[in-house]
Amino acid sequence: MNITVSEYYKDDSSVRQFAEHIESIFESGGTVLHGERNVIKHFKPGEPGSPDREVIVKRFKRPAFVQRIVYTYVRRSKAERSFRNACELRNRGISAPREIAFIENRKGGLLDYCYFISEPDFSPPIINQLREYDDCKDNFETDFAYFVAQLHENGILHHDLNSTNTLFGRTEEGDYTFSLIDNNRMHFYPAGKIPPVKACLKNLCRFTKRSDIFKHVIYCYCAHRLWEDDRAERGIKMKWKFDMQRRRRKAFLKTFKSKR
Repeated sequence: MNITVSEYYKDDSSVRQFAEHIESIFESGGTVLHGERNVIKHFKPGEPGSPDREVIVKRFKRPAFVQRIVYTYVRRSKAERSFRNACELRNRGISAPREIAFIENRKGGLLDYCYFISEPDFSPPIINQLREYDDCKDNFETDFAYFVAQLHENGILHHDLNSTNTLFGRTEEGDYTFSLIDNNRMHFYPAGKIPPVKACLKNLCRFTKRSDIFKHVIYCYCAHRLWEDDRAERGIKMKWKFDMQRRRRKAFLKTFKSKR
């Protein structure tokens, strides 16, 4: 078992002990927040085996055999990437739940289950806010557009930038703030380098299925980047193509499953 604890928590013995016994504690304790492919649990102080603070633990699905080889010898595990990406986000001025530790179990010398432990962030995801879109309501969509622009201007591409992986809050002045979760699939450009235009526009395609919301956000985004409207129109075309491909893919998979 490989255990890495962040510098911030390196002197917390309860975190170390929790990490060392994560397999048995995870199976028997905690409250399930998400229970599909990857399981996410919430642990509170006072529960058997829990550390002296609230934590969120994400156990990633056991990799297939070929993936186990790749994650052992070629790529960092999803848990390690989540850990390091959360740290890098904050270093670049983007909010994310603070990383606490990651644990990698191995069987037969190959990566098996891995776990990522972080501080909790129970802010709501943007999905419900986007469902209630009203261009006269407030500045939510505008603030979100500026947030994504900030990501890109800081050389960050979150490759799963959807409406459940972005959380939001609000300041006393009424401005919206945002933070990112599920951060294992990211790309960081070197300091001072901004992603290409095409990559930035493509990165916006996942956060909503509604064309009216997307159109409003893409124009706000381009205005913040001081881009001409033709780039917004280009983004709208990319979004249409992205949604069309996704619908076709889902229809194909549905047909394939029904034939089975």
